Amino acid sequence: MKTYETLDSIGALAAFEVGGFALGRDGVHAIVRSIPDVSRVEFRRGDDEFLEFQVGTTRIVVWEAWNDSDRYWIGPKSNARHQDIARVKRAFELVPRAWIVSST
Repeated sequence: MKTYETLDSIGALAAFEVGGFALGRDGVHAIVRSIPDVSRVEFRRGDDEFLEFQVGTTRIVVWEAWNDSDRYWIGPKSNARHQDIARVKRAFELVPRAWIVSST
């Protein structure tokens, strides 16, 4: 799956986005649940910030702007830089296109 990086002021990965139409919120939820060491997953239907979870020591949120966007923003809940976001990004990049099409 294609991802779109958001870099911080020193060029390190701060967050990323994925296409929302292809996945849907349930697809994002399923991918997150498949990531090793993910815990404390909270799925909230109807909210712009619809998914929150923990990877290592990092609390990560998934956000859809105005509850009507073509992309989902995925990044740390705090503004601090976290290496765990790269693991989450990699999990989304490894999702085969056939899975995305069949899950919608």
